Amino acid sequence: MNPELLYIPVLGPWIAMAALGGYDEKACEQKAANTTACPVKGDAQKAFAILGVGQAAGIGMILLGALWKSTSIVPDVMTKNEITVLPFYAAGAPTGVSVSGRF
Repeated sequence: MNPELLYIPVLGPWIAMAALGGYDEKACEQKAANTTACPVKGDAQKAFAILGVGQAAGIGMILLGALWKSTSIVPDVMTKNEITVLPFYAAGAPTGVSVSGRF
């Protein structure tokens, strides 16, 4: 499997998973001494599937957010940004500046 396949967004994990090939139970039984060879392949396929689903969901959300026409009304109270800068005093600590706000 070529690791550069994973550089392709969304399709890369699926192509990499196909490049690994299917799970060969007979080959795993023949390699009884090397018990880690078979589960690693299966685990890699599961990881590629999770990556592919996550990337596809991310692209779907980006497209949905870009194409969805929203008509919700936001109250003025929620749109005002407030920043407050005050001196900071604490017992036994150096003085400083405290910045707080609502965004």
